Amino acid sequence: MAAPVSAFDQERFRLEAACLEALNHGDNLMENAVVHEILRVGLPEGKGMAVIAVLEPTTPEKERKEELNQDLKVLVEHCLCRLAAKIMRDAVQAHQPLMAYSAAGSHIPTMPRLLDLGLWLSNHAVSDQGMIFTLLEQLLEGSTLNDCQDVFGWVEKWSGMLSNHMLWKRGKLIMLRSCNDLLRRLSKAKNTVLCGRVLITLAQFFELSERSALNLASINNTHNTKVDEDYEDAMETGTDAVEPVDRVFHKEFWGLQAVFQTPQSMLDKDRFSKFVVTLTKVLDAFASQPLRDG
Repeated sequence: MAAPVSAFDQERFRLEAACLEALNHGDNLMENAVVHEILRVGLPEGKGMAVIAVLEPTTPEKERKEELNQDLKVLVEHCLCRLAAKIMRDAVQAHQPLMAYSAAGSHIPTMPRLLDLGLWLSNHAVSDQGMIFTLLEQLLEGSTLNDCQDVFGWVEKWSGMLSNHMLWKRGKLIMLRSCNDLLRRLSKAKNTVLCGRVLITLAQFFELSERSALNLASINNTHNTKVDEDYEDAMETGTDAVEPVDRVFHKEFWGLQAVFQTPQSMLDKDRFSKFVVTLTKVLDAFASQPLRDG
């Protein structure tokens, strides 16, 4: 005999069905009216309308918190995480990239739309405001590197909203953990572009005053002594390059390491002036070389 279905599971099944129906249609899931309809249909009688009512900006905070309670947040998070797992499984079985996969009978990629929906629900506190980062962590952990690259494209697209104070406050540790786990999977030699994108995105998200990024103990890396690599080795490395290695630039670039090994040396006015000149040349050289995929 089948085990009885709990009231929570019944509500989750109903909400999942409403979400799936919306995911397979072309409506913009970042529009209030579209998500309101999902909540109206997906939540039990009366509950959906009550949730929609308290989403109005004029609703008192106490009333909003009573309706957007923890039970609702858990229900929504369970629903979206289960849908994400289902889409990931279906994409693998269909031999399609995760972010390009569309369900049978639909030509619209499903996973980007699920992430859009998750972002809206997190941003409006219908779910826990860190839920979108939990969803991203689930995708990055369970996807191939090619799929991770596409998922990260979605992160870059919505970085402005993801860095919203309340969302970021709840999800920054999840995002940091997800990015660090992804970086450990990447090859610095073969996946240089994606490594750079991940690091740049983290730098955009975290403030310069972020404690985890500060060298509070003033410990410097003095073990890396690759300041002036043999020029012949460098030329051999650059044999197939579009342009030959510039010997002077090569020495200036690697020479910057000495500054970061002994930052107190910048208290000397002449050394600091020389550092600024060299750093400017290096940054100008970087700026003249646009990033390319591959």
